[in-house]
Amino acid sequence: MKALGQILLYLAATVLIGALLAPPLYWAVNGVAGHLHNARLDAFVAKTDFQRYFHRSMTIAAIGLLWPLLRALRIGDFGHSLGLRRVRHKWQPLGAGFLLALGSLALLGCLLIFTGAWRMRSHFPYEKVLWLPVTAFTVSVIEEFLFRGVLQGVVRRTTVDAFAIFSVAALFAGVHFLNPRGAEPAEVHWWSGLALLPDTLWQFRRPGLVLGGFTTLLVAGLILGYARHRTHSLWLPVGLHAGWIFGKMALMDSTRQTEAWPWVGPDIMVGLGPLLALLAVWGAVWWLLKDAR
Repeated sequence: MKALGQILLYLAATVLIGALLAPPLYWAVNGVAGHLHNARLDAFVAKTDFQRYFHRSMTIAAIGLLWPLLRALRIGDFGHSLGLRRVRHKWQPLGAGFLLALGSLALLGCLLIFTGAWRMRSHFPYEKVLWLPVTAFTVSVIEEFLFRGVLQGVVRRTTVDAFAIFSVAALFAGVHFLNPRGAEPAEVHWWSGLALLPDTLWQFRRPGLVLGGFTTLLVAGLILGYARHRTHSLWLPVGLHAGWIFGKMALMDSTRQTEAWPWVGPDIMVGLGPLLALLAVWGAVWWLLKDAR
């Protein structure tokens, strides 16, 4: 119970510090852009809203507070303390997970385009898509290290594996379901990040999004937790997570989306269609790992 309290304190501190860090991060990036006068950097700043800085500041806060959390939980040997083992052929589960997750979303995207629910854009954003693997693997490494590596490893030390998998998956879904949708501030102040916090709960007021969005995130977290549990490593979860991020971002950037309830919502990971795709991935992961020791 003490470890759970420390984890909840870590998450609360991450949200608070991240909200306070968002305005300085916004000012720093805009200041550098104004000083360098680089065309690409200027274009990035012009199309990047404050909410994106809010998300990035949360990531920075989570990484910065991770070491104090490990010290508070008295975790010295990361692998042994958290139940992780070295994997000799690590590129195999990483690549298999990436291709499996990406293939499931690619198939779903093809079905949406074929049925006319979504339409391809007239111009395919090649330059943007080429950078997506870097973003996908960076985000997946950070989040899997935190959720499956640290949090699931800590919870499993004091309870059964099934509870550790489910509780961390629910936490993973809840954190990703928090998405601010406030109006872009006319001027960024020190309290602008804090002002966005109440707007992060808006999706919980829409039953359709809770059922279609939170459920898919929960199932995705369960798959990642199960893969971590069966392999005692993070390579397969990182591959799966990166494949989903890459597939989602590539589809969202290259198509025009319309809601087609109940099959798909405003996001490729919302609706009955992505839920079925995730369940198919879970079946494939179970089959691949059914003989693993």
